[in-house]
Amino acid sequence: MYTGTLLRRSGRLGSFPFSQHYSLHREFASAAKRELVLRASASVIPHPEKADKGGEDAYFIVEGSAIGVADGVGGWAEFGIDPAVYSRSIMAEAKNAIEKKKMTDPVSVLSYAHQETNKNPQNLGSTTAVVALLLKEKDKFILKCANLGDSGMMVVRDGRVVLRTKSQQHRFNMPYQLSGETPSEKGEDADRYELEVSEGDTVLMATDGYFDNVFDEKTVAILAKGAAAAALATSSSMKGTALQNLADKLARLAHKEGSENRGESPFSVEANKAHKLFVGGKLDDVAVVVAQVVANELVDNVAAKTGSDSQLRAKL
Repeated sequence: MYTGTLLRRSGRLGSFPFSQHYSLHREFASAAKRELVLRASASVIPHPEKADKGGEDAYFIVEGSAIGVADGVGGWAEFGIDPAVYSRSIMAEAKNAIEKKKMTDPVSVLSYAHQETNKNPQNLGSTTAVVALLLKEKDKFILKCANLGDSGMMVVRDGRVVLRTKSQQHRFNMPYQLSGETPSEKGEDADRYELEVSEGDTVLMATDGYFDNVFDEKTVAILAKGAAAAALATSSSMKGTALQNLADKLARLAHKEGSENRGESPFSVEANKAHKLFVGGKLDDVAVVVAQVVANELVDNVAAKTGSDSQLRAKL
């Protein structure tokens, strides 16, 4: 039986068991020895009260190799500080760490981004953050992730979850966060995850505005259907359109569910566990990045957006 791994900062190792069927699927894909890359699209919907500034979530995409999201902690607004400044800086510096510094360890990327952001005294605030990189190690392709706080990532293969990050919280609704203030978590406090990926795997990375409002079962069903549509694409541009449509659909769903004032949501379930009375969704900024593991020939070199400003933004 094949197992994906979660490497916690304490060094303890946990396992995600996969069925024999998916192990055989992976071995077949590996035998083909195709070069694999990440093709990604993103969608952001701000909280209605923050629409004028594009919200406080941020993300980056390094086409072919890396993605990340961050959620600026809204409480700073009470002190006249724009929470978006810190989250956007963390994402910009994480992107620089990968593109310019050629860093390949996601925890080191978060640590670098944290240190560089704090060098500017105008960068006040705090943020959760998650970063993932696709790396080739010998004849295998490994997705490496670092997650700090309550944003998160999910990987779906053939309609089943093969990796899901866990939220890091001091207590209910108080996530781990990077900050320029003391006390603050550090990049090294992030949980590490590693997974050997196969062509066709679909990755969802999002802020808590998504995961607080959409149950995993519904997410998996949408990802499986969207991934199937993307798999039928015969060109890079068609695949990009399919992934963008999927990202937009997920972001709209989270925004809609967050506006509900009745029924259950993942947030209300956790609130009730913490003996807090809460009903319905939790309206928030939503940032979603959807990526698919594809063969390298499906990525048009001329269309690569690795350095474009359009791939580092926090609004539609």
